[in-house]
Amino acid sequence: MGLPRDHPMVAPDHAAARSKLAKASGLGRVHKRAATPAKKSRKTKGSFSLIAIDF
Repeated sequence: MGLPRDHPMVAPDHAAARSKLAKASGLGRVHKRAATPAKKSRKTKGSFSLIAIDF
């Protein structure tokens, strides 16, 4: 279409309203990690799993 790369895709007022709504609902926040990470489960030596695929 020949638009410049920095051309806005939506109206600035609409973008600001959507941004405010998203921030109010908690989007964009960085969640804090737990103080002690949960232990990862380890498979026992020699364990395996089978996957069946029907065609």
